[in-house]
Amino acid sequence: MTGFSISFDASEALRGLGRLIRKCEDPRDALDAVGFEFSQRADRTFDDQADPWNAAWRPLSPLTLRLRRKAGKGAEILRDTGRLSQSITHNLVGDEVHIGTNVEYAAPHQLGGGVPYRPFMPIREDGTPDLPDAWTRGGIEIVENILRQQGAFD
Repeated sequence: MTGFSISFDASEALRGLGRLIRKCEDPRDALDAVGFEFSQRADRTFDDQADPWNAAWRPLSPLTLRLRRKAGKGAEILRDTGRLSQSITHNLVGDEVHIGTNVEYAAPHQLGGGVPYRPFMPIREDGTPDLPDAWTRGGIEIVENILRQQGAFD
């Protein structure tokens, strides 16, 4: 796949969440639910015009603003057509969930390089995954709900 993808191995990057997921009757259900939640959170960064840690993205340059006005387009950052934000998906691969996009220009925006660093995935500029606390808490809530439904806390 051309584009950009991140993977979180539940046993390492998600630590506590990984321990909960392994307690599920079918961890794939939990991974799928968490993957959906995280892909939705990545999509919301475009609405918020901020990275996963809630820091505002660098504003558009004056030249970009002039070109967009000439073309009759708005001033939303990374939202010229909406293709990038709408392309974020999640997929289960074995015991991992992959969240990513097949849009070829995603990586430069996510990691910087030729364009300003404007992350929409929980990866720092140096390429290190860094799951925000709110994302981790949201994932834990999802898995706890699944475990409750399965009677794990009875």
